[in-house]
Amino acid sequence: SHQIALRKLNKLEKEELWQKGFVKEYHSNITEIIREYFEKQFDLPALERTTTESLKLLSKHPQGIKVLDITSQFFNNADLVKFAKFIPLEIVNHEMMTQAKEIVIKTISIQKQVETESDIQEAANV
Repeated sequence: SHQIALRKLNKLEKEELWQKGFVKEYHSNITEIIREYFEKQFDLPALERTTTESLKLLSKHPQGIKVLDITSQFFNNADLVKFAKFIPLEIVNHEMMTQAKEIVIKTISIQKQVETESDIQEAANV
């Protein structure tokens, strides 16, 4: 699921939505990709939840808690654009993509670490 998320983020980046004036659409799309990723990666029902609810669910997940700060900042920035009609500086739009990719990449390494620890545990029990 991380490969799908990264592919979608790269596709969104190439579309250059915010550069063409579609700032709200860019922020909606980028957060949807990450919410969808959380649903598949952590089995969290993030698509139908508010930011507050999603962050609460993420904070209860042993892997999710490790990306809670960056995810909180990411969702809150997007909410400002989507709901408060906030017009972000270009750097914020760039930062959103950087954060989105970082969230996915950090959770890949967390997942691999958990799988490795699980393999080691299984080997020790043999």
